[in-house]
Amino acid sequence: MAQTITEQINISPHGIPKIIHLSQYDKGSRVLSFELYDENGAYSIPSGSTVTIRGTKPDHTGFEYSCTYSGSTVTVTVQDQMTAVAGNVPCEVRITGSDGSILGTANFTLAVERSALASDVTVSKTELPLVEKAGQNVQEIESLLRQTKTSEANAAKSATAAATSASNAKTSENAAKSSQTAAKTSETNAATSAGNAKASESNAKTSQTEAANSAIAAKESETNAASSAASALDSATKAAGYAGAAEYSLGINPKTGHMAIFYNKQS
Repeated sequence: MAQTITEQINISPHGIPKIIHLSQYDKGSRVLSFELYDENGAYSIPSGSTVTIRGTKPDHTGFEYSCTYSGSTVTVTVQDQMTAVAGNVPCEVRITGSDGSILGTANFTLAVERSALASDVTVSKTELPLVEKAGQNVQEIESLLRQTKTSEANAAKSATAAATSASNAKTSENAAKSSQTAAKTSETNAATSAGNAKASESNAKTSQTEAANSAIAAKESETNAASSAASALDSATKAAGYAGAAEYSLGINPKTGHMAIFYNKQS
């Protein structure tokens, strides 16, 4: 968490500017908070203004960064160019109105203490802090362990999902085999039923033919019987004629078609 350095600075020109101590290469680790005031007390920054922090480094190069503000408080996070060069850095908080006019400035000095290790110095690998390296190794190992556990958990989930899929596939295969068997049985039954129907049709045709033949034979028998009866009647009539005086005679009753004995009435 960044450290906040709070200072009160006057926007009216006066005396020696405030001195704020920082270390070289500080960046993002410090927040400067300024309470602005003038001869009337706290200075409230007009709405719509632009507030910046400007400065010139000992190497005669400058910087300018935007600030945030609320009421009389101006806040800015220390940026890299503000502490890039060791030494005293004259700075100012500048307030610019919405019309571009300068409403006021508040001066201060950043006293940048030289870093014990310059940024352009090559660091010997044998002199790197062993504790720092060990800490990095521990963090790397912990990270690898977390990744391994995550991978194991994902592998277990994948294995479970694969087992479930295999079980579902087996169930589907069994269901397909059952359906295939049922279809085969239905096909066999249908073929059997078709054969039985064909046989029944053939038997029906045979019975129909036999019935027709029987009807024909019965008709022939009926015709033959009638012919025989007529012939017998004719023979009986002739016999009666021949007998003449015979009192009784044998013949076919024309009403019933049966043999009968007739009484011959004498004249």
